[in-house]
Amino acid sequence: MSLSTQIQDLLARRQFAAARPLLERAARGSNDAQLIFTLAQVLQALGEREPAAYQAQRAIASAAGKAYEPQLRVVAGELLQECGKASEAERLFRDTAERYPQLPTVRAAWINALRAAGRSGEAGDVALASLRQFPGDVLLHLIGAGALGESLRQSQAREALLRAVEMGPPDHRVLIPAATMLHYCDGVDPAVLTQIHRRAGESLARAAGPSWNPPAGAGTGVLRVALISCDFRDHAVARFLEPWLSGRTRGTMQIIGVSLLGPADETTARLRAACDEWIDASGKPDDEIVRLVREARAGIAMDLSGLHVTARPMVFARRVAPVQISYLGYAGTTGLPTMDYRLVDAVTDPPGAEHLSSEKLLRLERCFLCFAPDARTPQIESAASPGQITFCCFNAQQKITDTTLDLWAGAMKAVPHARLILKGRSLSDARTRAILDASFQTRGVEPSRIQVLPHAADYASHMAEYNRADIALDTHPYCGTTTTCEALAMGLPVVTLAGKAHAARVGASLLGAAGVPSGVANSADEYAACARRLAEQFTPLDAGPRARARQILRDGARSSELCNAKDFAGRLEAALVGAKGAGSTPPDART
Repeated sequence: MSLSTQIQDLLARRQFAAARPLLERAARGSNDAQLIFTLAQVLQALGEREPAAYQAQRAIASAAGKAYEPQLRVVAGELLQECGKASEAERLFRDTAERYPQLPTVRAAWINALRAAGRSGEAGDVALASLRQFPGDVLLHLIGAGALGESLRQSQAREALLRAVEMGPPDHRVLIPAATMLHYCDGVDPAVLTQIHRRAGESLARAAGPSWNPPAGAGTGVLRVALISCDFRDHAVARFLEPWLSGRTRGTMQIIGVSLLGPADETTARLRAACDEWIDASGKPDDEIVRLVREARAGIAMDLSGLHVTARPMVFARRVAPVQISYLGYAGTTGLPTMDYRLVDAVTDPPGAEHLSSEKLLRLERCFLCFAPDARTPQIESAASPGQITFCCFNAQQKITDTTLDLWAGAMKAVPHARLILKGRSLSDARTRAILDASFQTRGVEPSRIQVLPHAADYASHMAEYNRADIALDTHPYCGTTTTCEALAMGLPVVTLAGKAHAARVGASLLGAAGVPSGVANSADEYAACARRLAEQFTPLDAGPRARARQILRDGARSSELCNAKDFAGRLEAALVGAKGAGSTPPDART
């Protein structure tokens, strides 16, 4: 057997450790760019990042002048990013874009590299230029929209996404990322967004294949519920899932945790212990996940991830239980015809909202969420002096839309002595900060009143930064969920604008459950008035009284319905029993 055949055989069987010495021998002194790059890929798969990056650079040099040079540069640059060489990858893509200006794939890779290097503002600039040059490239519109949203240009992101949907094929690989990102944009009719989700779900259903009917007796006896998630870890979703699992009465139903993504951490260990059974499906293909969950014979499968990038919607498109329910991890409809219910409440999805969901709405009695304050939450402190007031918002920068900026500017004008603290990974980028400052300047707010904090090193540090502020301001139309609960856990009142769709109404539900519905506004004027009213309460106080007032709010939130795990578990499980009794609607099961 030749050396080349041995290598190919080992690679086909993914025996990378055994293939490595053979590849190194073959690549030693060779100018075969593809062979050298294969070695780089094997080294990267084995965790040898520095040697992998070195071999990738060798491959690029060896490919000079060859027909496949542009494509090899793209895949080599992506490998450099995976090896932690974001700056080297960005320089490579920049050079490649200059050498091959006619290739939109190079522009897309360059945009992603700029984002990975923390240069979100420049990534948005390149995206705008690239979309002008390649107005018909669907992938570039999707990737460009991500960069535009991250650099506070959501209106341009919206137009790019709607354009991608308009000119792209009716394929879930286009429609899902577009639908997910459009949640963050203002100016999108909720009915239009629902229709895009429906189209994505129909495409997934077509790709899923023929129907599958659960075997007779599946789901009978003690109700078995499979919780399928990529977030059984130190993640926002876990802070809402853990109260249910810790508050439930064991024996009333059996909970099967199905983890789609590793690595495991301390939170994973707690959640696993709180489940009756556990399936580690991390890294497994969809077919294997479907088989494992079906073999568990659950009566209900709950999707806790929706359409996010790490989710596995194809698993639910193929159906894994008689009843399938979307809950918690996605701020709207999934569009899947095989998703029977979406668990909500009467505030997030009031009567009349049924047309915005492909699923039947399963409204939980009172708030559909329960929050568990993290043990790492620090004590409340304040260093404020009378006459000072500080607003804050620690939501992701993608949620900072023109509407959000208008609301914040209205609050800042209503309280002229206030300052605003923001935090987000991209906001510290100089170009993005310049866009932020210009946005406030045009709205009549001096940028010097805006402070941007860097990303916190750990959760305790993140929570401690709420001690810098007095009042939290929400975003719109995608309001905060975890950040709203975190602000309440640190004793900060929250101001939110109740909108038209689920993502814009979760804040209203949370504040109602926490016993502070006065923070819910129904217009921009009410939002500013609410901020002014709260500021008037805090402004005369020095540090001691402010801290005590915040402690009272924290204690009230912790003793409220929002944090009542046992009550919530009872309400949720009653709703699940009712859904199981009603069955799936419609019975459109896929294999």
